Amino acid sequence: MRILKILTIILMLSGCMRIDEVIDTGNQSSSSKEPEIQKEDITKKTLVCTSESEETITFDAKGDEITNMTQTFYMTFDSLGITEDMDASQMEQIINDSLSQTYSDIEGVSVSGTVEDNRVKVTVNIDYETADMDVLIEKGLLKEGEMENQYISLKETQNDYTDNGYACSLD
Repeated sequence: MRILKILTIILMLSGCMRIDEVIDTGNQSSSSKEPEIQKEDITKKTLVCTSESEETITFDAKGDEITNMTQTFYMTFDSLGITEDMDASQMEQIINDSLSQTYSDIEGVSVSGTVEDNRVKVTVNIDYETADMDVLIEKGLLKEGEMENQYISLKETQNDYTDNGYACSLD
């Protein structure tokens, strides 16, 4: 099935454990018996990674936690079984029907395809705040990380993509 080829190139994400540390300052007064908790970084960040094959992946994060991912890549008509005798609207209908059949049951995931320059531009969006991580792993959209992982780490993701030949920049 040609749509399965899409699944194999979609994501290389791996999670990283979030650590909420309790800081013992040693200076707590007797009236304050609750430990001081380290404030979580919620600075909004965007990481953009590109490949030589014109693939672009944009990660939105709060601190180190990735909250959303948008990936854009191109496929040839041949790889999807589309003939050039179809008009653009027929092609887009076939593409989007195939993509929606594969992803329609996954909450937080949307996929669309458009025809551009005699090829298909596929856009995948995953909202990690609404998606079920176990379902994403089951569907092959996310690699399983360590069992203790609570979120997908921006830093670890950037390292993974850079190690795999992507050019990444953090805004």
